[in-house]
Amino acid sequence: MFVWCVWSHNTKRGEPSSHLDKQVVNFSMMAASSLYAAYDKLNGPVATESEGNEALKVILEAASSEDARIRRLIVSFLIECAPKRKALAKESAQCFMKLVTDEDPAVSKEAVIGAKRLKQESAFIDQVLQLLLSHVPFKNEQIEAAFHTLAQLHPEELFNQSRIILPDADEDVREALLGMLSKLIEQERAAFAENRAVEESIAACLLKVLEDVSKEEFGMLMPLLKALTIYQQPERATEVVEFLYRLSEASEVKLDDEETLEMFVPCFQQSGELFQRGADSTAFLSTMHNKLLMDLEKLDQATTIILLRATAEGCHSAGLTPEMARTIGPALYAELYNHLPEPEVDDDSDNDDKEDKGEPAAKREKAGTFNYSYIECLLGSVYGCIAKAPSTVTLNELSHLISSLDLVIARTTPYTRGLENTLKVKQASLDEKGLAQVKQLKTALCTIHNIRSYRVLLKHPDDSKAAASIVFSWHPQAQEQSFKPVRVTKGRDSSSQGVAKVVTTKTGKRGRIQGIYQPPSGRYSKNLGKIPEAAVDVNKTSTPQATPKAVSRKAGAGMQAGASMQAGSAGPTPTRRVVKGRGVSRRGSSGGMSSQKKPAASTRIVRKK
Repeated sequence: MFVWCVWSHNTKRGEPSSHLDKQVVNFSMMAASSLYAAYDKLNGPVATESEGNEALKVILEAASSEDARIRRLIVSFLIECAPKRKALAKESAQCFMKLVTDEDPAVSKEAVIGAKRLKQESAFIDQVLQLLLSHVPFKNEQIEAAFHTLAQLHPEELFNQSRIILPDADEDVREALLGMLSKLIEQERAAFAENRAVEESIAACLLKVLEDVSKEEFGMLMPLLKALTIYQQPERATEVVEFLYRLSEASEVKLDDEETLEMFVPCFQQSGELFQRGADSTAFLSTMHNKLLMDLEKLDQATTIILLRATAEGCHSAGLTPEMARTIGPALYAELYNHLPEPEVDDDSDNDDKEDKGEPAAKREKAGTFNYSYIECLLGSVYGCIAKAPSTVTLNELSHLISSLDLVIARTTPYTRGLENTLKVKQASLDEKGLAQVKQLKTALCTIHNIRSYRVLLKHPDDSKAAASIVFSWHPQAQEQSFKPVRVTKGRDSSSQGVAKVVTTKTGKRGRIQGIYQPPSGRYSKNLGKIPEAAVDVNKTSTPQATPKAVSRKAGAGMQAGASMQAGSAGPTPTRRVVKGRGVSRRGSSGGMSSQKKPAASTRIVRKK
């Protein structure tokens, strides 16, 4: 009935239209009769396969008819009968493509709409997709419409065909086809996730293309590959990591060879997310340890950050083996040590001894400038190794690391306040520049928050719940967090939240940490002056290395430390000793931190005008 309605569209009760003479109509009627006979033979009991093929050939030959109504009939017959005849799949596909590009818009539209009924997989569909892909980049709207229709109905066949075409395709064809496939994967992600066979075909296609890609194509295709649900489990995620490791040519990587770094660095970076899913990180971390970690200062800052972030994710991976943790852990600790201040320097002779032992004292002298991003990455890496293999660092090394972190954390207090104040102002801005700055500020706050959290975890490495709550500052989830100050009670830990007092020797070199200062609160704090806002840049923050002077001994020791940083009173420096491994100073036989005493009214400190 549908076919007859198409045939009689331009007629009235079977009578000829005004622009057709009786001879043409009679001829078309005869052609239609023969087509119906062939159609009945194809859909009825056929004696042999050859008879069915002969009937289909009659329909295919009629596609060249000059009558548009006959060609519209062929569209309907072809869509219903061609998928059943594998022997004539190629000829049927060519006929269908001819009808899609028909000069008559009604015929072409009929073919595109009819493609929606091609839901059954067959050799005919494979041939049609192959012919459609040969027209990429599309210049005909009807061909493009037919392609998108069949791509949604038969994605598995589409990606199988694309895997064959793409490796040897011309640049314009490759670019256009990859763009369409990427868009299709994004749009149909939820539907594809329900069909494992489709995702396997997508993965096979992407992996084949990734064997030889440009930098832009790599950045576009890898996120699509990692987003597939089949790669969410550790075993399958490890397969992608192994592929990336082979692609990175890690055996050839050299610090002074930019070409090898351009291969290794992006592959290592893309592996970071897979490490978080439990993929084995041994291969990449081994290359990092043997070839790159000891000379990171030779690389530019952007490359170094990428490598350190991927290393941190690899060390936090469930796929990190204890053997790898014990191998790379000491090297990571040494690199972290280079970026932290040295809080325990007794005198000039000690400095000379340390320099004679080969320790990079020159780096540690820059105690007023910290790269917080480096420290976050290295802290995360070291903690991951300690959690996997506690013998990675010794107790003395761990105690020294905690003491050094106390100084870093002390100097983040004014810096954090500056970030928080600036963030409140920028959040009121709705323009694009303001939103970008808000993102940068949140990343900076997350970086400092993580440093403080790791400081606590180093004392309690078995606290898996606290460790799982840490989100690296470069992850998108970090932008959604609200950070609360990480504070540690006195009886449990000695982490500082204030400003540390540093004493210099007669030669001007850095000396002992005199004490950890807790910022005062209440009515007495208003005379201590305001803490200046810190810079927003999370990577480098300069802190003035002021030489504090002692105040009257009648005041509490903690108030002396705070006042010496703020008021700068003159006087001799009191003698103190350092309890190693704790970062807390004592004087005489008194215990605890003297900063807990409240200042007497008679010793109230007033800023001089």
